[in-house]
Amino acid sequence: MESTIDYFISYTSADKQKAEWIAWWIEKIGHKIKIDSWDFKPGQSFPIEMHKALRDAKKVIAILSNKYLDNDKFAGSEWASAFTSGKLLPIKIEMIDEARSGLFGSIKYIDLTGLQSRDEFIERLKIGIEASQDG
Repeated sequence: MESTIDYFISYTSADKQKAEWIAWWIEKIGHKIKIDSWDFKPGQSFPIEMHKALRDAKKVIAILSNKYLDNDKFAGSEWASAFTSGKLLPIKIEMIDEARSGLFGSIKYIDLTGLQSRDEFIERLKIGIEASQDG
């Protein structure tokens, strides 16, 4: 069965605002995304919905921040699942010490750090997302 979800967004609660902003732009570019804060509804089982999202998405975007790397509870499980399936696409939103990056150091990521304008952000995100379609 062909997936109807292009990207699932994995993030920590500390990065929720940035994750939703990135998700909004990816949808505006023309891709179907799933993000728990928008798509998981009251009464649904969080673990089951997470399982389906990780399974069904073509790619899993990890909103890569220091807090994300520190989160072993949910984020760690989400990115580990995506890593083993070859679906992981990190989007780096802040500077991270290379010594802390672990397995993320071996994966090419979209770097949104140090940008000076909204236009730069949109262009870099668009180029990275489009390139990930082949990866």
